[in-house]
Amino acid sequence: MGPGPRAHDSLNVLLESRFGTDLEAEDLICAEGEFVPAAEIGPLGSRLAEHCLGYTWPTKRLKPTKKAFLSSCKYYEGFGDAEGTHSGHDGMVVAIDTSGKVHYVDVSELSEDGLLPDLGR
Repeated sequence: MGPGPRAHDSLNVLLESRFGTDLEAEDLICAEGEFVPAAEIGPLGSRLAEHCLGYTWPTKRLKPTKKAFLSSCKYYEGFGDAEGTHSGHDGMVVAIDTSGKVHYVDVSELSEDGLLPDLGR
């Protein structure tokens, strides 16, 4: 079994399914972070790509019974990488775990690369 789909690929599947008929790609952008519009693809609506998804995603498969972070904002205010300095929430990231609980995580609790455990950009 190879690696699972990247975040934007997984969410494109959702948007194109019968469950995604009331969703727009813009609904999947963190309002505090950087916003890059999703590409228009005709009658199917928008298509997400890595640069227009404002959230992190699991880097490995999760077991439904294990409590773990499922996603968080991609950047916090002032986060810097090879692409420059990014905008986002001030001093924290907002995360959701597999139980549906929302967490406000201080940036001091993030790894060196600004991520929560087992999440990737």
